[in-house]
This record gives sequence, C-alpha cells and structure tokens, in this order.
Amino acid sequence: MNLYKISQTEEDGCDTYSDAIVCAVNEDAARNINPSRHWPTSESLNQHPHGRNYTGWASVPENVTVELVGEAIPSLPEGVVCASFHAG
Repeated sequence: MNLYKISQTEEDGCDTYSDAIVCAVNEDAARNINPSRHWPTSESLNQHPHGRNYTGWASVPENVTVELVGEAIPSLPEGVVCASFHAG
C-alpha cells in the first residue's frame, strides 16, 4: 500500500475538499477515493440550484490529480488518512 496526495480544482470555495492524503494500492485506486465518501449522481447535480455537486469534490475521478507521497505502514487500511475541507 502507498500514500498518495489527491487534489482537485473543479470544486472550490466553501464546503469543498481541496485535497487529501489517501492510502491505496496504486494510482488508479487513489484517484477513485473520494474524501466525501461518494461520487455525485446526475440526480444530485440536478437538485442543486447552481448545478454544483453536493460532495464538494470533483465530479468524476478523471478530474483528480494524484501524486505518490510514500509507502504506507502495513496496518493502514485503504482510504482517506486526512483531508482538507473548507467549511463555509
């Protein structure tokens, strides 16, 4: 398992995540980890008055930048280690 910094610039401002450190087996797995725990659906996008996604994160994994940070300790489970959330 490795540690990756994931970041996005699609969603910014209040109530959004800018980046996170995640534990994953590879870059693709890291890209698919969402700090808010779920990816937006077309239904959730349509419900927001300004078309923003409710997750505060990129709308699709392809819009996530991934950078290898280092190797994780063996006992660390896959997922979010820490995240930067900008509350508003």
